[in-house]
Amino acid sequence: MKGILAFLVVALLVVVSVSAELDSLGITVNDVKVDGDSITADQIIKTNLERDVQLEVKVQVQTDGSTTVEDVEVIAMITGAKDDIEDSTKPFNVVANTVYTKTLKLSIPERTTDREYQLRVIVTSPNSDTLSYVYPLLISPIDQSIVIKEASFSPSNKVIAGRAMTAVARLKNYGQEDSEDVKVVFSIPELGVQEVDYIDEIEKDETVSTEEVLLRIPATAKTGEYTVKVEVFYDDYDEKTTATYQINVEGDDQAAQTVSGASGKTIITIGMQSQSVAKGENGVVYPISITNGATASKTFTLTLSGVQDWAVTKVSPSNVVILNSGETKQVYVYVAANENSAVGEHVFSVDVKAGNDVVQQIPLKADVMGSNASSSAWKTLKNVLATGVILLVILLIVLGVVILYQRKFKTESKEDEQIAQTYY
Repeated sequence: MKGILAFLVVALLVVVSVSAELDSLGITVNDVKVDGDSITADQIIKTNLERDVQLEVKVQVQTDGSTTVEDVEVIAMITGAKDDIEDSTKPFNVVANTVYTKTLKLSIPERTTDREYQLRVIVTSPNSDTLSYVYPLLISPIDQSIVIKEASFSPSNKVIAGRAMTAVARLKNYGQEDSEDVKVVFSIPELGVQEVDYIDEIEKDETVSTEEVLLRIPATAKTGEYTVKVEVFYDDYDEKTTATYQINVEGDDQAAQTVSGASGKTIITIGMQSQSVAKGENGVVYPISITNGATASKTFTLTLSGVQDWAVTKVSPSNVVILNSGETKQVYVYVAANENSAVGEHVFSVDVKAGNDVVQQIPLKADVMGSNASSSAWKTLKNVLATGVILLVILLIVLGVVILYQRKFKTESKEDEQIAQTYY
């Protein structure tokens, strides 16, 4: 629920004087309802509505015994607002002694302020005169109502799978009170991505922005358009407002492969199968996605072979994956080449087992390169810095000894001087 507008409709029906010319239309307005409440004279109607939704206005008209009119329209509008709030029916024909009920929708913007407006109901036809009725309408916003003004993303056009994008949302409090402890959730449901930000307080009529939130796009994401959902929870998290936005992801569709196990019910999606890694430096990550298509839960175990002699490996978050029926989880195989590993292409494999059965043996490649110049320069710089720190420590020790000696010398001089004065 985005918020609630309390509509106090003062039913002081202003009936426009009907002349003989108006009688020629032959139509009478029997009833006007605002969100199900009939507006009649000397009655106050209180109607609760959500912000940024449509206000329903039903107008019932009746023709007299001799009326036949073509292309009649019923129009409802709210005047006095900054925005155009209006709706009308399609032209319709009427015949004698018939009742017609028409439903119109008026979209109330979230920025509508608390003041008096005019609800106008008009019945008209191109070849006849016009009936017009005016109803005073008082709109009062509720205590707390937060609206998502906009959300921005960087990069704005397209993000590459395996990388991250930043998201920022701008919020405005249209309520009459300050809102505290506001929770903002950014998510991409199709990719299983979600991040949360918190705002301590949003004062009334204040517009604030969230902190930059980092949304990491899985490396296995395929090229296409995805929906980013922004949800704002406030008023002790009892109220929520939601907005959706579209982003484009560029995936590595050629590198990604999907294979099925022997049972035909386990789906394994592999990201990049070949990567370059510099020996003795940070490693690379191979993302693997496993889907359990069986009707029962399964436990999968991942083991690596062909890496013992040249690399250090790790499977994160664990090499044991428990999947319920229909569930998908992603694991990451981390590989770092040793200092003494041979330069060139190394082939290794990841075995995915369900129990004792091998579901799939995944071949992977790592192109090991020598340490680059920047790495050597950084190591040299670290050695220089370490030597400098050692020399600085030695200098501080020497300086401390000198200061202690000077203090001791001054103390002994003062004692000798006191002894000499006493003797005198």
